Amino acid sequence: MTKINDIKKYSSLYDLYNELLTEIQRRDFELYLFSDLSLSEIATERNTSRAAIYDNVKKVQNHLEQFESKLHWTKKYKKIDGLLEKIKNEKNVSKRTELIKEIRMEL
Repeated sequence: MTKINDIKKYSSLYDLYNELLTEIQRRDFELYLFSDLSLSEIATERNTSRAAIYDNVKKVQNHLEQFESKLHWTKKYKKIDGLLEKIKNEKNVSKRTELIKEIRMEL
């Protein structure tokens, strides 16, 4: 995972879903993604094989993608964030009320 878009993608998904992962999955993924350690460095630190760390990181990526495909929190978050921005800029009270109703429907 070296592409900036992948880093952004998995960072966002991790922010939303990290509590659904095991402690070991979180630790390895954080070291790989946020601390920029190589798989070999993480393996040395954990006294395990590089392949084991690779498998764990890949599993985390797959889990994060599966969580998003089932729960759609990223999509909901973006929609709610956009609606909140509209509320912030809307002067008409009845339109603001409608926007608030839209947010409630998303929750």
